[in-house]
Amino acid sequence: MNAKSTDTTAAEAAQPQASPSTAPANHDGEHLHPFSLVFLTEACDKTCPHCFNTWDPNMQAGQVQLDCDTALAVLTTAAQRGLRSVGMTGGEPLLHDGAVPLVAALSALGLRTTIFTSGTNLTQHAEALLHAGLDELRISFNEFPYATSELAFERLWRVFAERLAPALPHFRERVVVNAIASRRSLPLVAELCTRLAQEGIRTVKVQPLYVGKQNPWYERLNLHDVASAEWDRHEHAMRTAGAYGQAAYVALFRAFYEHGRRPSRCGAAPMLVIGADGRVHPCLNRFDLSVGAIGEADPDTLITAVTGHRELADAHCFREECLCLFRAQELT
Repeated sequence: MNAKSTDTTAAEAAQPQASPSTAPANHDGEHLHPFSLVFLTEACDKTCPHCFNTWDPNMQAGQVQLDCDTALAVLTTAAQRGLRSVGMTGGEPLLHDGAVPLVAALSALGLRTTIFTSGTNLTQHAEALLHAGLDELRISFNEFPYATSELAFERLWRVFAERLAPALPHFRERVVVNAIASRRSLPLVAELCTRLAQEGIRTVKVQPLYVGKQNPWYERLNLHDVASAEWDRHEHAMRTAGAYGQAAYVALFRAFYEHGRRPSRCGAAPMLVIGADGRVHPCLNRFDLSVGAIGEADPDTLITAVTGHRELADAHCFREECLCLFRAQELT
């Protein structure tokens, strides 16, 4: 997974969702975001240089796995309080033995389910995920930022296409590709979208790479100081990539990188986020905030504590990392 690429991620909750089988309970004045993100594991079989799983001090890569049964109890209660959609991520979520059963259980509740994956384990799990009722398979092309030439792109594309292949017979119409763009790979967005369309995939979310200044790839990959003419050349390919809200999203992150404009609101917070360690947070990018842990506090108490962080909607804590997560309607 990219630096909290969810992306993503919560932005897709703006789309119409199936109604859970249980009616929402009455909790006057609360706002529970209809999307929840659940980290199944911090284990990952990739070591992408830009990924938060590599550099975030709050993560303990490879050491923590979620208790899915306990998490399900919280999500079941959340479904009664307005939750509509759950994304499962990591690490690499398909390294967790509970991933497929959790998808099945959430689907049985009437919740929309998404798996965010690098695609490395789809050969083993694609058919089982289909039968479990998975609604969307979000596959990240995490190597795309390093496509610093056409030759490099060809090599990286061949590897990615092999990862995609097992999913296509089962999920072709339900695959969304996260194309994580850097200053070096921007010129290749149009070609990538063409290749994916040839595979029958027409929904691509082009999202900006976040790479910290301490990262040795920073100077080569960051999107700061990209010339206006360079944005102009590649904006059409990004705006028409196919993901819901993509045009507004591109306008949002271009305005940030080109003019330093920050959003005044964050429609994605407060959100129910469950870490692989069982800690519950009100924001995907604020793992420093915790309202408790599953199994230690009752689900209603945890959810009420999440919804109490209404101050996060004011986006005062907005930082560059947030851009890769959401589309414009959630950050304005």
